[in-house]
Amino acid sequence: MREHPVWRGLAILLASLLGHVVCFFLLQVSYPPTISRPPVPARIYLPVPGSEEARLVALWAEVTDPSRMMISPEPPPRRGLDLLGPNPYRPFFADYEPARVPAAAPKAPTQPGRPTVP
Repeated sequence: MREHPVWRGLAILLASLLGHVVCFFLLQVSYPPTISRPPVPARIYLPVPGSEEARLVALWAEVTDPSRMMISPEPPPRRGLDLLGPNPYRPFFADYEPARVPAAAPKAPTQPGRPTVP
């Protein structure tokens, strides 16, 4: 009776349930409240206008400006586009001419009963 498929399935379900209950109590996770600390106050940095430090900050801001990544680059000069005509691609075998095959000489008519020798 223990080998009956219904009992075997029931035993697997009970073992799974017991395993889940044990793991739930062993591996409890305590989540902190969503608002546990106040937000960090914003810091504002104002260098003195005209100073070397202000110049360096302005240079750094210009170099690392993320909005410049969204701007498309300058188009190439016109002389670079002159090379791109209607079809600039020319395959390497365009100038290749195959060797001329000589025309085959007409064969002599064969008579029935006589083998031909090449």
